[in-house]
Amino acid sequence: MMSFPQAIRTCYRKYAAFSGRAQLSEFWFFWLYYVLVLLIAFPPFVILLVLAARDSSTRYFPLFLLIGAVVWFAHTIPLLAAMSRRIQDTGATGWLVLFFPIPLGPLLILAWCCVPG
Repeated sequence: MMSFPQAIRTCYRKYAAFSGRAQLSEFWFFWLYYVLVLLIAFPPFVILLVLAARDSSTRYFPLFLLIGAVVWFAHTIPLLAAMSRRIQDTGATGWLVLFFPIPLGPLLILAWCCVPG
C-alpha cells in the first residue's frame, strides 16, 4: 500500500502515462488530493473571477480564466491517467475513462475503480 505523499508523487511522475497499472491506494489517495486541491483553490478563484468581472476595465478577467484552466488541466490530466491505469488493473480497457465527461460517467468510473485488481 502506498502512502499519501508517495501516491501523489507517483501520479505526477506518471503525468500522462495512460498505460500500466495503478494500485487502489495510489488512485484513491490521488483522488483525495484532487478533491482537496479543488476545495481549497476553487472558492478564492471564484471570488477573484467575480471581482475581475466587476472591474470596468476587465483586463484581468482573461488572465484569471487562463490561470484557472492551467491549474485545472495540471491536476486533471494525471487524475485521468491514474483512472485509466486503475481500470486497467481491474482487467478492463483504459478507454473507459472516456465516460468521464458524460452524465453519470464519473460515478460509473469510480464504481469500476473500486473493483480489486
